Amino acid sequence: MSTLTAGQQATLKTYIEANPVWMGYAHNGDGAYQIAIDLQAESSFVVWRTSVPETDYTNEESSEATNWDWVVYMDSSISERAGYDRMFLNGSVNPSKVNIRSGFMDIFSSGQPSVAAQLAHMMAISKRNGNLLEELLATGTGTTVDPGLMSIEGSINYREIVEAMEW
Repeated sequence: MSTLTAGQQATLKTYIEANPVWMGYAHNGDGAYQIAIDLQAESSFVVWRTSVPETDYTNEESSEATNWDWVVYMDSSISERAGYDRMFLNGSVNPSKVNIRSGFMDIFSSGQPSVAAQLAHMMAISKRNGNLLEELLATGTGTTVDPGLMSIEGSINYREIVEAMEW
């Protein structure tokens, strides 16, 4: 049984049929396996990440060359720090959810340049480039300004391609 909806299967089938290289593969499990691998190739389509540990925000430089600023965090109000800490109570957040991104905006919203930079960092860490499958089945424009929302994350099994292609 596929994890793809009928609509997603139809979209995937059309996408595969439009690719002459993929249509040149054997129309069986072996060809489907190669397509499943190919669909994992990175795309330039930007997506919201669905699980980001707090340490990614505080320890990592983003792809947009932003960094966490502990001074900004420490200069936040008690309620802002409490809200931030509450968001990460379980260790990670799902920034693909609007309420999480809104929470970041509420916490880092004073209008001061350093606070704006902190918010920019939070948003930058919250995104990544999707793969071809994620791009195909995502909604949104897929830009750094307006990342897409994924309906499928990661990869699919070759059996799902066999089912979608009716091989």
